[in-house]
Amino acid sequence: MASSAATTDPESFLKAVLNHVSGSISPPENRPFVTLTYAQSLDGKIAGKGGKQLILTRRLPVLEEPYPQPIPIILDSQLRFKPDCKLVKNFASGNGRQPWVLCSEGADSTKREGLQNAGVNVVSVKSNDETGKLDIDNVLSTLSKLGIKSLMVEGGQKVISSFLSHKSASTGGSVVDSIIVTVAPT
Repeated sequence: MASSAATTDPESFLKAVLNHVSGSISPPENRPFVTLTYAQSLDGKIAGKGGKQLILTRRLPVLEEPYPQPIPIILDSQLRFKPDCKLVKNFASGNGRQPWVLCSEGADSTKREGLQNAGVNVVSVKSNDETGKLDIDNVLSTLSKLGIKSLMVEGGQKVISSFLSHKSASTGGSVVDSIIVTVAPT
């Protein structure tokens, strides 16, 4: 697949990857199939000039059927997510899916209510007792129970590192099933 990728536009490449992955691998038991995706520059940075996200990882949401627009799922243990952000505005105007925010069980109830009033689906997840961060096993188990079969993880260095280094409590193996890395000049 690598040799054809050089002559293919981004949407065609992503469709080929998704068809390959979705056709050959079933989701693990008790969690969604996890694809970690990020873009980096040739010098290894995961953001472009001025901190802007590199473009290919944002192509997936605009692909045509059979890939429906994904549900935006935000991991935010302390509910810093703003109810007036673009994702919420897009949903309110009918131009996007309802965002879900996964937060810790002890997150501020006033912030929770504000997000819910704005149309956000707020879901509580058990945090790691030592770090206070959302527990990845609990996040994945909760998403599976809510019907999510496939999850594309995008994020900065902390999110990417967390998913790459996390070992499943039940299997001891990685929770990342596939990785899409795009390398491009800045």
